[in-house]
Amino acid sequence: MTQELFTINNLWILVATILVFIMHLGFAALEAGLTRAKNTINILFKNTIIPAIGLLTYAFVGFNLMYPGEIFAGGVLVLEA
Repeated sequence: MTQELFTINNLWILVATILVFIMHLGFAALEAGLTRAKNTINILFKNTIIPAIGLLTYAFVGFNLMYPGEIFAGGVLVLEA
């Protein structure tokens, strides 16, 4: 894969991620409008925690699955002793 294609793919992933975060803002506004005033804080907190958990999960698991590094050679995990 060329460097340009790698950059374009990562840029597309970044744009898609930004669109998902904007979508979460829309969900937060919708759910806050449909709940009672006393439950609005709980709904907004839930809609803040869900992307935060997703980001942490990606940082610890997803990134390593996308870019496994040198120990993952040719599709077979190689553990060197």
